[in-house]
Amino acid sequence: MDDLCDLLHRLITSVLELSTRVTETEEATKDVRATVENISQKVDIIAGKVEGPRTPDQGNPATTVDQTPRPGPSKKQQVKLEPPANIEWHSIHSDEEEEDPAPASSPKSSGSKIRAASIPVGTASQSLSCTPGGSLKPIKVKAPEPFKGGTGTEAKQWAARMSGWLRLSATQFDTKEDMVTFLLVNMEGTAAAWALPHLANIRTPKATITTPEEFDAAFEKAFFDPDEQRAAEQKITTLVQTTTAAYATEFWTLLMSLDWNNAALRAQFYKGLHWHVKQQLAQKEDQPRDLEGLIATAIRINNVRRKLKLSRPPRENRPKLTATTSTSCPANTGTTHIDLDRLKANPNYVSKAKQQRQRDEKLCIKCGKPGH
Repeated sequence: MDDLCDLLHRLITSVLELSTRVTETEEATKDVRATVENISQKVDIIAGKVEGPRTPDQGNPATTVDQTPRPGPSKKQQVKLEPPANIEWHSIHSDEEEEDPAPASSPKSSGSKIRAASIPVGTASQSLSCTPGGSLKPIKVKAPEPFKGGTGTEAKQWAARMSGWLRLSATQFDTKEDMVTFLLVNMEGTAAAWALPHLANIRTPKATITTPEEFDAAFEKAFFDPDEQRAAEQKITTLVQTTTAAYATEFWTLLMSLDWNNAALRAQFYKGLHWHVKQQLAQKEDQPRDLEGLIATAIRINNVRRKLKLSRPPRENRPKLTATTSTSCPANTGTTHIDLDRLKANPNYVSKAKQQRQRDEKLCIKCGKPGH
């Protein structure tokens, strides 16, 4: 049961972490899109400057702009991006923008013309992976130990652990038959003897287990306790409180196999409580109306009682009560008379007077014979 609670706790923690990662991924994606749009605008501006019409110098009309020596900044403005090898280019804009035909350009300007709507997938994936939560990785959980046989609670706990593991690791299997094969292989001992015929019939017309649902039904029929409800009823009626938390946990475990109504469960839980807790419950004006409220109230009462018990001073530090006894009052010898009557009823009993007399006569104080 502790393993099942631990697994459920880890499942809830994993779901919360996944939700956080999805939120962070969406924010990172928005940042990437905004960055790409800014880059696209800048590239369009640079490309427009490079391909725009050039006005010849008025002082020297015969000299063209291309023949005029330029200092280097103009060459830096000529942006030429070549896609890396083995990287596929995709558009992150809508399909309508991709369908727009690119304007025809001269061979001279084709090297500087850039499609601002396209970036390599490798760059985008790299930027997302650098962001916390940008890449969602499957949760790695160790598979449960092989099932070695056994019925009842042991089989039920293994089935619950394996079911939770399959939910987290379902992407490792291509088909349901692969999942069933893994379940059948993950058995040892008497359980392996049961799984071997089913494993041999996988992917054949004789196969009776082809899906995880069919495996659950067959496994339950083979290893679960058919009389589980009667056993749970017997245990829950004899269950009593040691500590309230442990009592409540075991009570919850047993009631999962019962079909009792809330009133019956509440009455049975109250019956097994410690009398101190019952006394405190009886003094409450607002009595719990359901099982959950009764369990919560009992746990609170027990916790307060334990705190008060721990706050008591040690026994040696407690003030001793000075009791004045009068010699005129005879001591209560009722218990002594009862003990003497029980001793006299014993056939081996020998009174102290008889023991002394036999000792004086050098006889055995038990049997009354000489010589030993």
